Amino acid sequence: MISSKRISFVITIFFICAAAVILRLGYLQLFQHNAMTEKADSQQIKTMNLSQNSRGRILDRNGATITNHEETPSLMIFPSLVDDADSTASSLADILIMDQDSIYRKIEGFGDEETMIRYLPFVAKSNLTTEEVSAIQSLNEPGLFIVGQVGRYQSGLPAIHLLGELGTVTENDLLSGKAESGLHEGDLVGLSGIERIYDSVLRGQGGETLGVVVDDRNRPVYDDEYYVISTEEVSSGSVTLTLDLEIQQAVESALDGMNGAAVILDSQTGDVLAMASSPKYDPNHVEPLISDDAYINKALSAYPPASLFKIFLSAIALENGIMQRESIGYCDGVYHLENGQEVHCWEEDGHGFMIFEEALSLSCNPVFINVGKKLGIDRIKDAFETWGLDEDTLIGYPLEHRSEIQTAGTTEGDIANLSLGESGVTMTPLNLAKMINVIASGGFLMEPRLVMEVDPGDGEPPRSYAQSYPVRVIQSSTAAEVKVMMQKTFQTGTGKSLNLQSLDLAGKTGTSETGNVWIGGFFPSEEPRYTIVILVEDGSSGVGDGGPVLKKICAYLNSLIVESNDSL
Repeated sequence: MISSKRISFVITIFFICAAAVILRLGYLQLFQHNAMTEKADSQQIKTMNLSQNSRGRILDRNGATITNHEETPSLMIFPSLVDDADSTASSLADILIMDQDSIYRKIEGFGDEETMIRYLPFVAKSNLTTEEVSAIQSLNEPGLFIVGQVGRYQSGLPAIHLLGELGTVTENDLLSGKAESGLHEGDLVGLSGIERIYDSVLRGQGGETLGVVVDDRNRPVYDDEYYVISTEEVSSGSVTLTLDLEIQQAVESALDGMNGAAVILDSQTGDVLAMASSPKYDPNHVEPLISDDAYINKALSAYPPASLFKIFLSAIALENGIMQRESIGYCDGVYHLENGQEVHCWEEDGHGFMIFEEALSLSCNPVFINVGKKLGIDRIKDAFETWGLDEDTLIGYPLEHRSEIQTAGTTEGDIANLSLGESGVTMTPLNLAKMINVIASGGFLMEPRLVMEVDPGDGEPPRSYAQSYPVRVIQSSTAAEVKVMMQKTFQTGTGKSLNLQSLDLAGKTGTSETGNVWIGGFFPSEEPRYTIVILVEDGSSGVGDGGPVLKKICAYLNSLIVESNDSL
C-alpha cells in the first residue's frame, strides 16, 4: 500500500513541474514574445512540388500518351542541405555523365546579384538507372534525395521541339509578378511549345509537395531529411495532337545523327502526322548543350527553298497558260543575264533540248529562269499569297511569320534567284509541305493542323480544333500535270538513283547555295496519303543527303499501307 507521504511527494513534484512550465511560458509570452515571433517569421519552408507527376497528358491522334509515363527514380537536390557544392557536383558529374560546372552553378545559384536564384530545390536528372541510384546513395551526401517521379518525357524524347519544356517558378518570379496568381515557388510551368501554349490546361492540381525548413538566409533549420508536406488528389486536363507517335518515332530515327528537319502531312486533311527536328535536346538534364542549335525547331525555321520552289513555279506557269508540259526548252549549261553575269545549271554540259515536263524532273536552271521571267514578279507574288504561302499557319499552335518573298524583283538577277528558290524567298519545311500538298490534294490549299482537342479536365466540354476547310487554288488538271512531272523525278530525273520506282513516289530534290539540301514529295502518287518534306543542313545534294532519310521514311510508311491493306 502506497504511503500518504509518497503520494504527497509525487503531487508536490507534479505541481513544481507544472509551475515551472507555466512560469516559462509566461516569461516567453511577456519578455520574449517579439524575439520568438521574429524567429518564427524568419523560418520558412522551401518546397519542391512534384507537380510533374500531376501534369496533364499530351496524347497522339490515336490516344497514345506522349508524356507522363511510368514512375522512375529521379535525383532531387535541396541545395540548402548540401555541405560542399564543388565536391557534390564533381561526384554527381562522374556518376551521371553530366557537366560538373552546370550542376555546381545550379546548386550554388546563378545570375547577377539582383536575379540570383539560390537554394531552389530542383530535379537534376530523371529516369535514373539502378546503377546510378546505387552510386548516388553510396555517396551519403546531404541534400541528395532519390524520389519517385512520373517521367514527363519518355525515352527517345519524341516531338520534344513541339512539346516544349517545363521550368520552375522561382522566388524572383513571385516577387516580380511574372508568375501567375496561385502559383508557388517550385511549381512547374510550361516555358515553350505545347507545354507553354496550353499550360493552364496541363498544369496539374495536387500531387506530392516535398519540403525542408530554412531560415531567412535560406539555411536549413533542421538536419532532417525532406518530408512530404501534402498529398492531394491529382486533377488536370489533356491535349490531343494530330501526331501519330509511331510515325513520329520512325521519322526521328531516320533523321538521327543529322542536322535537319522532316515534316509529314496527311495528304487528304493537312493534319501533321510527324514533325521532327534534329539534333534534339534533353529537358531532363541540367547540363548545357554543345550548341544552342539543338533548341531550334528547324521544321518551323525559314530557309531558301532551292529547287523545291520549282514545283510552285511549274504549277502557276501551267495554270496561267505560260507553259505546257510539252513546251520546248533548251539548256547549254549556263544562262546569260543581260548585265553580263552568268547563272550555271548544275549539269555543266547542259541538258540540251527538253520538254517542260523533263525540265522539272531534271531541275534545269536556265529553263526555270525563263519561266520566272515570263511569269513576272507580280504574278509570282500573287500566287504565293493565294496559296497561303505568305502565312505560317499551324492550327492550334501559333507561329511567328517567317515564310516570305523578300525581293522586289526589279532586276533580271532578282527574278533569276527567285525562280531558283535562292535569295529573295524563304520558307519553312512546314510551309513547303503545305505547298507540295496542294499538288497531292488535287489543287486544294489546306492549312496544317497540329492540335485536335483540348480537354480542360474540369467537367467542361473539350474544345475541338477543326481541320482546315479545303480551298481550291489551282485546277485539278493543273495539279495532275504537275504530279506527272514530279513522278518523273524518281523515274528518269534527279532522284532516279534512289531506286524508289516501286514505291510510286512523286517529288523533287533541291540543293541550295547556302549548303542546305531538300527532298520532298507525296506517296503513293496515285492515291496520296503522305506529303513529305526533308531538310538536311550543310549537305551536298538532296539525293545524296536527303535521299537515304526519304527511303527509310517511305519504307516505314509503305509497311503501314501494306498492313492496312492486309487487314481489309
